[in-house]
Amino acid sequence: MTQPPTKCIFCGLAGPLTNEHIWSRWTHRFIPKSTKNYRSLRVTSHQERSDFKVFKRPGDIQDWKVRCVCGVRCNNGWMRKSIDEPARNVLVPLIKGESTRLTPDQQLVIAAWATLKAMVAEYDRSGQVVTHHMQRKFLMNTHKPPTKGWAVWIGHHVRTPKGTFHWGTFPALIIPDEVAAKRKSNKATYYNSAATSWIVGQLFMQIIRSPHRKLISQWKFHTPNGGTLYRIWPPSNISIVWPPKSMTARDVDYVIGAFKEYLERTAHASVPKFAKMS
Repeated sequence: MTQPPTKCIFCGLAGPLTNEHIWSRWTHRFIPKSTKNYRSLRVTSHQERSDFKVFKRPGDIQDWKVRCVCGVRCNNGWMRKSIDEPARNVLVPLIKGESTRLTPDQQLVIAAWATLKAMVAEYDRSGQVVTHHMQRKFLMNTHKPPTKGWAVWIGHHVRTPKGTFHWGTFPALIIPDEVAAKRKSNKATYYNSAATSWIVGQLFMQIIRSPHRKLISQWKFHTPNGGTLYRIWPPSNISIVWPPKSMTARDVDYVIGAFKEYLERTAHASVPKFAKMS
């Protein structure tokens, strides 16, 4: 499990830390309530198997918080005023599935909000920290996602009555062959990459980050049922008419697992530039 931080993960300030909601309060009306408890699933992939661990949490998923940021400068400062509040006006129509047009500037607002949530969630007790501290400082100082090694996608998806997925993360270790060759074991002792997926209302979001920049910049999804997934970071400088063709449950399942399956295949085949993962 991730050890609780003693300093703010963004500004480094020591002292009392506050809880940051993974689901901003204004999103709660779009998230189905779970009255007693909710579960989080962590998957660790080995060369010969995958291990699944389920963490049961008391309370409602809407109340998922992570204590990792200071109050005045970060949580109640730039995080709220420069990222969360601007994102609300842009995201609510997407979450409700309303017709709108997303400008490149609005896409940046969404990407920054998604990046912030992904960075914070890494410090959950069942999470894995993969983001470099300088990338968090970059977000704090510029209110933009890191310019290299990060990509954000969005799509329209109407949850089925049986749909229970809210948030999922797959961590991985990606290192060059020459580094892997010097290691005594193929077991990952840390992680530097991750794919995070989540759904709120009718909005599906996907973030992939890794120091293997070429992989991230060239990664594409080809949804099996033809649902549309737009990459909004790095910026494309084009407007998006919303809602696009909806993603089916099959499309969502594919996107959630595609990065994990690709890394497992390339690692097991010893494709250059990738190390085997655990």
